[in-house]
Amino acid sequence: MGRDAFWHLHDLIAADAAFQSTTNRPQRPVRYQLATFLCRVGAETVRVIGAIRRLWSDYLAWPGEARRHFISEKFAEQGFPGCLGTADGCLFRLTNQPLVNPYAYWCRKKFYALIMQATVDHCGVFTSHELGWPGSV
Repeated sequence: MGRDAFWHLHDLIAADAAFQSTTNRPQRPVRYQLATFLCRVGAETVRVIGAIRRLWSDYLAWPGEARRHFISEKFAEQGFPGCLGTADGCLFRLTNQPLVNPYAYWCRKKFYALIMQATVDHCGVFTSHELGWPGSV
């Protein structure tokens, strides 16, 4: 991830409630939590994923009726009639065993992971995603 993309994502999630300390113990700055997440999906995982997930409705939306019809036509041209999107998933490898319920994060590929699944339209533009489930899901 480039510097511009990093700071853009930082600015999008920095004001999220997940990063507001609710105890007397202060949190690390958001830039450190995001960098840790991006480098090794470390201890700040829950806060960072939560903040990214809360951005969902600002950037992703199920297409309206006219857009669905257009997308369906484009997929039909490519040999997939009636299709509105394609989905795929990926595993984010965890560098360390989670402290809570580690067995839930053990994936079919034999390592600790988080799962992401996303849907894209005919141009490869994301229309939905689900992120942060344990690797065994």
